[in-house]
Amino acid sequence: MTSKHDGVTQIRAYPDGPILVRGDFQLLDEAGDPVDAPRRTIALCRCGRTALPPFCDGTHTLPRRTRTPSDEESEPLESGGEHL
Repeated sequence: MTSKHDGVTQIRAYPDGPILVRGDFQLLDEAGDPVDAPRRTIALCRCGRTALPPFCDGTHTLPRRTRTPSDEESEPLESGGEHL
């Protein structure tokens, strides 16, 4: 069965998610060398946290770690309000 999109490359960006590329395409790295695409539909990472660059591994769905004070700043205080 054929569809009206056969042979057409589709690129779709998802909010807070990857860029999906479907169809016939050639993926190149920054030097212009081909990157082996494992299938005809790929998800390209936009968040930069993937372990499989340039492909999305779903890491963008994990909560981001917030910055916490260093151990020195979070030492318990003595009753007088001074650091130990």
